[in-house]
Amino acid sequence: MRRPSSTEALAALLLLLPLLAVPWAFKPYTANVLAVYMIYGILALSLSLIWGYAGIMSFGQTAFF
Repeated sequence: MRRPSSTEALAALLLLLPLLAVPWAFKPYTANVLAVYMIYGILALSLSLIWGYAGIMSFGQTAFF
C-alpha cells in the first residue's frame, strides 16, 4: 500500500473542510436533511457496487435500505 501524495492529501482536506463547517453554516434542520441525503447516497452507491460491479443479486442487502 502506497502513501498518499501531498496533492491527494490536500484534495481530501479541501473536500472534508466544508463538511466540518456544516453545523455552523446551516440550521439544524437543514444539516439533518443534508446528512440523511448523504446517507442515502452512500447506500445507493453501495447497492450499485454490489449489484452492478460485483454481479451479486442478493436481496438480503435491501433489507437494510
